[in-house]
Amino acid sequence: MLFTEKLLNLVKSLNSDKDIGILLKDIDKISTSPFDVIVETGENKNLKLEKFNLLKIFWERYFKQTSLNLIEYGSASRSIISRQIKSYNKE
Repeated sequence: MLFTEKLLNLVKSLNSDKDIGILLKDIDKISTSPFDVIVETGENKNLKLEKFNLLKIFWERYFKQTSLNLIEYGSASRSIISRQIKSYNKE
């Protein structure tokens, strides 16, 4: 959930691609130093694939508007997290 002037529940608010654009106009954007982000959603038994994809698209577009680099958004991100940590250790 994001905080704007009110608490925003994306699962309830996103029903179409049009909703993504509307929400992106209304929410605050994070302003910070650039860093990598991996979103691990965990198990989503009750979330339909269409809704999962809308949430993923929302976060991809959101992070493109910030200084944050979304590396991965998914429910199987553990191996990606491990690879990313290993790559940081090599730097």
